[in-house]
Amino acid sequence: YACAERLAAEGVRCCLLDLNAEQAAASARRLGAGHIGVGADVTDDGFRGSFNWRQTSYFAYGQVRF
Repeated sequence: YACAERLAAEGVRCCLLDLNAEQAAASARRLGAGHIGVGADVTDDGFRGSFNWRQTSYFAYGQVRF
């Protein structure tokens, strides 16, 4: 979360991933407007394949950082 706070302070919109969707959403709300939280199991191949679609449809191309 500290990394997300730092990026958000620089104007980057963040997408926070957590196994617990409620926790992810709550953390995104704490960052402020423009951030989203997604319940995710990043070890699931199906989710990883669909996440690229989610990030590019919500975030401006070139602003996604890992």
